Amino acid sequence: MPRLLMSRPSSKPVKSLTINEAGLGRLFAFISLPARIAGVALFLVLLWLHIGQMQKFISIRIWLMEGLLYFGLLLAYLLRRPALVHASRPVEILLPPVCALLPFTLMLDWEGFVKSPSRLTYARLENIEYYFVIEPVMLLGTTITIFGIYTLRGSFSILTEVRTLVTTGIYRWIAHPMYVGEAIAALASATLRGQADKWFLLLLFFVLQYWRMKNEEAKLREVYFDYDDWKKNTLIKL
Repeated sequence: MPRLLMSRPSSKPVKSLTINEAGLGRLFAFISLPARIAGVALFLVLLWLHIGQMQKFISIRIWLMEGLLYFGLLLAYLLRRPALVHASRPVEILLPPVCALLPFTLMLDWEGFVKSPSRLTYARLENIEYYFVIEPVMLLGTTITIFGIYTLRGSFSILTEVRTLVTTGIYRWIAHPMYVGEAIAALASATLRGQADKWFLLLLFFVLQYWRMKNEEAKLREVYFDYDDWKKNTLIKL
């Protein structure tokens, strides 16, 4: 069972909301449910596309691992526990889904999609001669991510929300194993494909994911007062 760190209400003074801030809060609370439904639908579409592209993968291991990642993310999202603190600010609602989807965009042929919008397929592999090196790196990143999802289980979140803080399993050594694993796998995916748009998307993913991580940590500190004590004892603090 996950170990729960001591929690308390935030010691920060509660700022009174202006009319504009209160209105924005209600607006984003209203659109959060449709956003969640749209996210699930999009993941199902991507999973279906992934299944249909099996013949184009040069490694069945990569296809299986990436397919398991799709399925694991979707299952964890649907079976998660209720949040202790919900996402409320625009950045807490809009940024995480963008970060969650960006690694999957690295696989797709956007140049071909622009030329023929009715046809979206996987991007060609430019650096196939380095595949024997890239494949283990991609498998490593995907494995770390899957272990992170499994360890979180009911505490899994996409939006910036607070649930039970998990500090067991892979979280004993890596503070954010899903982020680390996704970063490694995304780097391998971009390297394998090699197109300029993939390097741009990879850089964008790293910047936005770091921003997301900092927002998440700030929200966790408001509930778990010894969060930083746990994090400093991890081997990898990213």
